[in-house]
Amino acid sequence: MVVFRSVNGKITAAIVVVLLASASVAFAVNYTIIYNTEHDRSDSMGIAAAKECSTILAVASDGLDDDEFVPGTHDYDLCQENLRTLCQTCGMDYLYICKVDVENSTITYIMAVGGSDAENDEITRERPFGTVVYTEISDVMKLALKGAPEPVAEEIDNQFGHMLDWYYPAMQLGDNVVAASSYSVDRQRDRVISSTVSTMWPFALAILLLFAVELVILRRNVFNPLHLIAARMRSFTAKEAKEAEPLDIRSNDEIGDIASAFNEMSGEIDEYVARIGQMAAERAQTDFELSVSHRIQQGMVPGRTQLLGDGFSACGFSRPARSVGGDFYDVVQLDDGRIAVVVGDAAGKGIAAALFMTVVKTMIIDGLRLGNGPAEVLTRTNARVSLSNPEDMFVSVFAAVLDPRNGEVRFANAGHMPPLLVGNNASVFEVNPGELLGLFDDTVIEESTVILEPGQGLLLYTDGVVEAQAVDGSFFGEDRLAESVAACVPYDHAGDIVDVVVRAVDGFAEGREQFDDLTAAVLMYARSNDADNVRGEDGSLGEELPCDMSALPRLREALYATDANDALKRKAYLACEEVFANIVSYSGATKSWVSISAAPDFVRMVFADNGKPFDPTATEDVEREFEDLDTGGMGIGLVRQLASKLEYQRADERNILTVVVRA
Repeated sequence: MVVFRSVNGKITAAIVVVLLASASVAFAVNYTIIYNTEHDRSDSMGIAAAKECSTILAVASDGLDDDEFVPGTHDYDLCQENLRTLCQTCGMDYLYICKVDVENSTITYIMAVGGSDAENDEITRERPFGTVVYTEISDVMKLALKGAPEPVAEEIDNQFGHMLDWYYPAMQLGDNVVAASSYSVDRQRDRVISSTVSTMWPFALAILLLFAVELVILRRNVFNPLHLIAARMRSFTAKEAKEAEPLDIRSNDEIGDIASAFNEMSGEIDEYVARIGQMAAERAQTDFELSVSHRIQQGMVPGRTQLLGDGFSACGFSRPARSVGGDFYDVVQLDDGRIAVVVGDAAGKGIAAALFMTVVKTMIIDGLRLGNGPAEVLTRTNARVSLSNPEDMFVSVFAAVLDPRNGEVRFANAGHMPPLLVGNNASVFEVNPGELLGLFDDTVIEESTVILEPGQGLLLYTDGVVEAQAVDGSFFGEDRLAESVAACVPYDHAGDIVDVVVRAVDGFAEGREQFDDLTAAVLMYARSNDADNVRGEDGSLGEELPCDMSALPRLREALYATDANDALKRKAYLACEEVFANIVSYSGATKSWVSISAAPDFVRMVFADNGKPFDPTATEDVEREFEDLDTGGMGIGLVRQLASKLEYQRADERNILTVVVRA
């Protein structure tokens, strides 16, 4: 209903409800009082009328026998006339005298009269002298026969209506005669209702007058001021704040407080608008600066960088959690051919951390390009940033330099988390923790060296990797990182390791927004592309082989000597046999080399030959029946089905094919 959308309607409705509830309670209380009073009055008059009826009967029948007190006699008619007068005087509907036969449950009427002419005609017609009525004799009537009449009525239904009857003994005509008065329940109810209404209308009139007065007061002190305030607020605009006239509402209540607050608001709104405009301008300027800083950072720290070369591969990846983050990395090849990888995490987020990171990264890369060692570069960088660091910012850095000729890695750690050593497995590479750059100007960073085996690499990362959170709030952690990387060994390129890390973190987070940057970099020592140096990680079968099928037993012996399980050995040997047969039969090679390395769940085989160029990964599979798979001659199609990785390259006039078979 529309009326209840306004305060006016709600208050009016509330008052009406309260008044109606009060009137209903008052009516119920008054009705109860009048009802009880009317019942008491009816009982008093009814028993009095019955008693008086007995008295009149006693006077009229004094000295007469039963057969002498009959209709037509002077005494009977006079008694009947007196009872009629009594009935009208007492306000009863009927008076009657009857004999009661308790044993036979009958009532024999001696005399019956009615108050009005109609009632009198009806009862004298229906209950003439001597009329016998069969009915159950009530306890109240039995008590009256015993001389102990009840002062309360018996409620009965008969042909004369819903009646209240009172009984009194009339012993003059025998001990089984009673006098009775009868009163209509409907008349009693009508009297109660009429009395209630007659006493309630002044109260109802007073309530209506009170309601009208209250509405006038509310309209004047509440509704009209509220309408005025609402109209002024709807028409109010910021441009008219200074010219707006104050509300002229003078009251010491809540309405006055609202009007006063509105007047104050209209006086201050201009200042608020100016402040909001200033804040919007500052926000726009901040957004612009962050956008510029983000573009600068993207230039300084690209999303992904990858280097591939003879004896090495390196890859870096960074994804800021906010528009500008504090993580950084760099992957560069120095002038002497060595590969440098740097990963760092500046304290804080936003533009300050990004600028600090840019300065530190530039110092470190410039120092490494000059040929200085990682420890010397980090020590000098710390001294320089500590001298001019008003914001007391700091940064953790891990720097490593790989010599691809021999796998030597010189590295230094400045408070950064230790890397993972990735090879046939993945585990934490324990290093000296060092001290953060920027805290103390006299910090000296120590340098260490490690010799990597071919296929091994260092995975550097920031805390955004291990502290990535899942939907349930759990952290990714170092153990899960190591397990994720180890599950996909061996790796041929550093970028493959980075991809595994990013996929593992994103899969763990399941779309949850992260609050720290995700940065990872891998420095990997790879085998030389020179086929003369093809060898396995354990050095097995790295020498030149005759380019004919007589070398197969030696390959089988070397393969079955590895740690791979038996089923994997059979699977790998089938692939080895097909590849070597293809080299012998079709390549035209005069020399071949094969290296084999293995773990319990994989076998890695590298085949090299000096034959004509042929890329088996570019050929199409040839479908064969299953029962023909173990008969040989299936070629590279079968190898593709058996291998989890098949990679070809042409280097130094030689074909090099890498085959990885997993359990």
